Amino acid sequence: MKEESRIEPIDRYLWSASRFSDVLRLDPKLVREALTDAPAQQLSSRSAWHVRDGMPAIFRRVFGIDDAPDALPKHPKDRLDHFRAERERLKLAAEQRAMIPLIEVESAISQLLKSLAQTLETLPAALERDYGLSAEETARLHAAMDAARDALHAAAIGGLDARPEA
Repeated sequence: MKEESRIEPIDRYLWSASRFSDVLRLDPKLVREALTDAPAQQLSSRSAWHVRDGMPAIFRRVFGIDDAPDALPKHPKDRLDHFRAERERLKLAAEQRAMIPLIEVESAISQLLKSLAQTLETLPAALERDYGLSAEETARLHAAMDAARDALHAAAIGGLDARPEA
């Protein structure tokens, strides 16, 4: 029974900018800037914000999110405009090379890995020829290079498997 008497209604949670800063462990200046857009109440000549209003304002400022990610416009025309704008944003990013098409990235990585695999394949023979390694040393080096090439292949395949589906 005593625990129930300690429960306070959420409507009583009015916090100062300092309190938000302390609880969230954020820079006080950043918190004050974020709270300028939230509705405030005056308590003894000090501004106070309800937790329900202050937290979203701070999170928008800290994470740079204007709306919740799943908050799409309700009206079909507005949704169409939203998706057209997103498509144009992506096109502009691709034109400015801020985003690189996946096929180009995969091609560049493929060329890099082919070159690396070729180097690993020919390195033991080149070392034997140029530095006079014995047949036993070359055989051990071949085994080590094969293991390195297999590990490289497994890492490349693992990276492709971990890639999120588009």
